[in-house]
Amino acid sequence: MKIQATVIGVISAIASLAVISPVQASIQTREAFCMYFVNGSVTPQAAMPCKVASKLEVFDAEIVWQDGVRQSFRNYDGVAFTYRDDRGGKVYKKLGLYDPSERFETVSDRAYQMENGMIYIWWRR
Repeated sequence: MKIQATVIGVISAIASLAVISPVQASIQTREAFCMYFVNGSVTPQAAMPCKVASKLEVFDAEIVWQDGVRQSFRNYDGVAFTYRDDRGGKVYKKLGLYDPSERFETVSDRAYQMENGMIYIWWRR
């Protein structure tokens, strides 16, 4: 009887740990090329290699530009393709967009529309 109670106690403790500290969401990082356009501009303010990381289960994203600048976007209230940046501004994920200068022959793989501009992303293949 004591052994049974001990086993049940140990199982309960292990189960509660799983609820308290869930396993971290897997993160996928991809090499890419990024361009940032200020709203209304047809010339990119920044254009360079970058790395894009996203947590697949919660859809958060982070862009690390080659010059070391980081931009983090956190899912906004569980709404798909809607985020907040580090300053609290709204960000929307877009798929398959041309840049405003219309100089690129290929559609971007992903874009993030921020309040002050747009980041276009092409995956490195």
